[in-house]
Amino acid sequence: AHTPANMKLWKYSNTAKCPLCGWKNCNLKHILTGCRVALEGKRYNWRHDQVLRVICSTLLERLKTTPQPKKKNWLVFKSKESSYKAPKNNWEREKRPLDLAKDWVLLHDEDETKKGFPQHITNTPLRPDIVVYSDSLKTVYLIELTCGDESNFESQRARKESRYEQLLADISAAGWTAQLFTVEVGCRGLYHHTLPHLFNFFNI
Repeated sequence: AHTPANMKLWKYSNTAKCPLCGWKNCNLKHILTGCRVALEGKRYNWRHDQVLRVICSTLLERLKTTPQPKKKNWLVFKSKESSYKAPKNNWEREKRPLDLAKDWVLLHDEDETKKGFPQHITNTPLRPDIVVYSDSLKTVYLIELTCGDESNFESQRARKESRYEQLLADISAAGWTAQLFTVEVGCRGLYHHTLPHLFNFFNI
């Protein structure tokens, strides 16, 4: 990448400073996740919200439909060392959480459409990126998205889990069932296994 740091390394420039914030070593990681001017100008927020909207639209489409059970064509594999065949449990026909009620509500929080947590569940100033809840089931799913550097997926996940630990306890104390999904999508488009885990859970 033709970053200021690389341009100096390749001797095409005599400075490696960031043209926006003046940081001395403007490499790709700084440009994508570490520039103070980009942060204050909400450029990173914009990227986060674009990914959030895609996830929201996918979940909303799922809420509108009830997918029909499909028989999965399992690949049978066998070699001298090991073998694999279809599982015996017919899990494809099991009902998923969104199929258990008709009153699911989805709220999402971004810069342009700020939404607080549903206060009838519990009082909190925290605002998860996505909240999916059913009053009839007294069940709520919290989805928290991070769009940062791909090398920090695990630390990003741990930080979000710690942040919402008390909220999950408060929701449980209020008589609701709660589950947190942390989703990490890298600033260069790579995603953590938490994204397909989320979609698999909701049968997407």
